Amino acid sequence: IWGTISASLSIFAVGGGTVIQIYKIYKLKQSHQISLWWMNLSIITWLSWVIYSVSINDLYILIPNLVGFLLQVSMLIVVLKYYKNS
Repeated sequence: IWGTISASLSIFAVGGGTVIQIYKIYKLKQSHQISLWWMNLSIITWLSWVIYSVSINDLYILIPNLVGFLLQVSMLIVVLKYYKNS
């Protein structure tokens, strides 16, 4: 049960902050305040955890990290879309 609670809290914490940032970028139509280096390193980190969790077959690690990875890729797309407007 603690694994489920921990995974749920991770998804909420990671997803909440990223979704808020994506919304802010979309609303302002600018993303110059976001570092592309940070975005790329963050995506690599999320992907590394996804690969690790698949390799050990652990859903409690996979699910929140897969959500984080997909949200981070979504944020990168939005950042790149509005980077030129900055």
